Amino acid sequence: MNILENRTGMVHVQFESLHDLGTYMQSVDTEGSSKRLVLNHDNASLSYKDTITAAINGGYRPTSSKCDLDIDDVLPDTYIDIPQPVASEYGYRPNVPAYLAGEPNCMYRQAMLPERSTVLSLGVHIGRSWDVSEEGAANRGSTVLSIVDALQHAGTNVELWACWRNHTHNRQHAMHIDILIKDSDMAWDRDSMALALVDTSIQRRLCWMLCHEFEHAHPVVADNYGAGIAAKHDEFDLWVPYQFDRKTHDWNRDNRTETARSILKGTYTGN
Repeated sequence: MNILENRTGMVHVQFESLHDLGTYMQSVDTEGSSKRLVLNHDNASLSYKDTITAAINGGYRPTSSKCDLDIDDVLPDTYIDIPQPVASEYGYRPNVPAYLAGEPNCMYRQAMLPERSTVLSLGVHIGRSWDVSEEGAANRGSTVLSIVDALQHAGTNVELWACWRNHTHNRQHAMHIDILIKDSDMAWDRDSMALALVDTSIQRRLCWMLCHEFEHAHPVVADNYGAGIAAKHDEFDLWVPYQFDRKTHDWNRDNRTETARSILKGTYTGN
């Protein structure tokens, strides 16, 4: 675990992998009445110990995790490189009307394709309001899996972070937990991605318990673990924001493709 900030108003920690997070959480003291609420919370599919085991060993993939969106439908036009003909003094075929008119640009050539970064960082807020169901979380997570799949097929190497970035409702105190799920040069492991993005156990077991380890994060704990509506995310190229139950329809089968496209365009706010 890397501690980036630990002061009044902000705790920010970073893990290099789910394995790193799980290994650290093995040593955490789980005694205490408030911690027992995390252990006994019934809105997560895995127990606290099973979540740690899955984080360390892998091999757990929720049955609801699917990459079932069509890649060509997900990618906006800005991610599809189609060379366009432009008028020029030289080229591969004549522009007959321009030639007959005596214009110098009487040939067609292909325009140079714009350079696009082959490495892209994607941050996904794995926090969600208390009323988001397992099904609602799974639909959202599966959409994100499809986004990563589409980007990989488009030749973009994705650096994927699962982030729990919550603050008190007065926004005076915050706890940020960032977990590297996939480095840009790694082949993607759908098991680890699905555990973090589709299942709610990483958020509602490990992230909540970790808050208790930092004194400066106690106000977030006391505020029912806060909310992530105003989470900052400037360091990421693309961002999937905090999930609200009232926006669950964004992730259902009828709307997921359009939501995925708006995330890739950087226009989805989730509010």
